[in-house]
Amino acid sequence: MKRALLGVAMAAALVAGCAQETESGSPSTSSAFDKRAEKVAQSWRAAGVNDAFAPMGDLTQAPQEGFPSDELKIAFAEGRYTLSTTLASEASKGTIRFADGKRLEVPVLSADAAYRAIDKADAGDGRAALEVTSAQAGITPIQTSRGMAEVPAWRFTIKGIDHPVVRVAVSPEAIKPLPVPPEEPLDPGTHLVSAQDLTAVSANKIDYRLGVGACDKDITPLAWESADIVVIGGRIGMPPEGACTAQLILHPVSVTLSKPVGDRVILDISGSPLPRTPQ
Repeated sequence: MKRALLGVAMAAALVAGCAQETESGSPSTSSAFDKRAEKVAQSWRAAGVNDAFAPMGDLTQAPQEGFPSDELKIAFAEGRYTLSTTLASEASKGTIRFADGKRLEVPVLSADAAYRAIDKADAGDGRAALEVTSAQAGITPIQTSRGMAEVPAWRFTIKGIDHPVVRVAVSPEAIKPLPVPPEEPLDPGTHLVSAQDLTAVSANKIDYRLGVGACDKDITPLAWESADIVVIGGRIGMPPEGACTAQLILHPVSVTLSKPVGDRVILDISGSPLPRTPQ
């Protein structure tokens, strides 16, 4: 997890937005946060991910009810599979359906190609492996740069497990990588801190955790919003004098936006996207 803030490249046009502090409900006076948030939003738009399929979650999804043993759980994590059936090798076309109603036509992998994408380790070493007995075409939800989307997927039936392993079937050439912010630290004099993860998103409220130091005080959550992007982070008071233990503390906070979050992407002040946990 990150403690220092990362820099992002500045695009040409500025965007409209405002920062808010949850406790007061009034606009923040943190001009440093506002400026950084604008740059984060500009960089995200410049990457073009809001017009493409840029997944924010793992393309291979574990069975909904988990695994019956630790050995099989480890096999999934390491990508150890065996195949006891014949899988189709014909590729096809499919449709991604975004939460805003828009659609994107994409090439879809064959069942055989999708299996080869998840089969990453040697299963002949005597260790436990997931035995694939069949594959069915379907769809699966995944968080993307454009919010939640329903995407083509292959559902692999695993011997001894009630629920399938699911693999997003969108062909790699149709997948756009998320922008990676340059590692350029922010001026520590701003006292801004990063959001580490989201804990809940509902209506116009976002619950998340800030990465702060063990001795940091006066921790304030901050949010900036525009029509398509929300940027969150926080601010701490002046660092305490004297020695303090070097550790990262996850401090829970909340912000309330001026309107529902909806399908807007949520970014940390560093520029990193924050995936939403399915509710």
